[in-house]
Amino acid sequence: LDAVVSILDCRHGELAPEPISQVRLPGASTFRNRSAKGGPLPLGLSFSRSGAFLAVCDAGREFVHVFAFDDENGILRATPLQVVPCNTTAPAQGFWQRQVLRKRGSRPCHIAFHPTLDVVYVLTQYGNAVSWLPFNSRTGALE
Repeated sequence: LDAVVSILDCRHGELAPEPISQVRLPGASTFRNRSAKGGPLPLGLSFSRSGAFLAVCDAGREFVHVFAFDDENGILRATPLQVVPCNTTAPAQGFWQRQVLRKRGSRPCHIAFHPTLDVVYVLTQYGNAVSWLPFNSRTGALE
């Protein structure tokens, strides 16, 4: 819960014990705000079809971060290409659902690239919604 996304190497049939690259999501993370709305909290992630990009759900700050891999060494670049707000909520929330949303936010927690289309799907944990974003597979931009 330290807002770090680690990439482990498994190209040789075995998972390496140490990460080959790590990135820290922007924003202050403290013990107090790790699970509540406010600090970065990486939950779901997904590789693009080409493997050139990594999309990460930041449930704590309600963003999706898109990172690129360096073409020369395969290391994940530390600065995201793009950070997109993602706080979709389903309509007709009940009283308790509204209380949770107010305290914790919608919390994007799962993300998936469509297998054939240039689309990314994002599921929100407390928003009870699935949203989709157009994805530019050449640049890595969510449009």
